This record gives sequence, C-alpha cells and structure tokens, in this order.
Amino acid sequence: MYRPYSPNQMYLLPSSLEARTSLKKGIQERFSRNELLDEEEDRRFRFDKRRDKHPDDLVICEKRPARMKEATAVLEAEARAEEKASRSHDAG
Repeated sequence: MYRPYSPNQMYLLPSSLEARTSLKKGIQERFSRNELLDEEEDRRFRFDKRRDKHPDDLVICEKRPARMKEATAVLEAEARAEEKASRSHDAG
C-alpha cells in the first residue's frame, strides 16, 4: 500500500545525539564554505560596490530635492540645446 510522506516527516531530525551533532557540524561547515566562496566571488567579480546602491546625496532626505532640481535643470538645458541644434539644422 502506498503511503505518501507527510510534510513534517521530511524535516525530522535524527533521534541519536551523535547523528544530530554530526548533522549540525555538517550544516555549519557548509555555511562556512559558502561564506568563503561568497567572499572570494566578491573579490573576483568586484562586488564591493553595490550597483543598486543610491548615491549618498539621494539617500539623505534633506539633500534629495536639491539633487533632483539640479538634475532637472541639466536635463532641461540638454533638451534646449538639442532643440536649438535641430532648429539651426532645419533652417540651414
């Protein structure tokens, strides 16, 4: 007769103290190896600087409006320059 495992049976720890100690040791070793591997990959692929991290002047709330106003002014100046260039190109 087929009897499926219950979800709890998959996560039962071994009953003997030696088996549990061995299991804990193996888990700790795996975490240690993974941590070392992560550090090695960070050095190899230069992940010391996070790409998703925002500049400090955007993180600090007081500086954000000034930075946004400055960026908007730069974009508007670029748009005016492009418009002026396209007008002079069309006229010429």
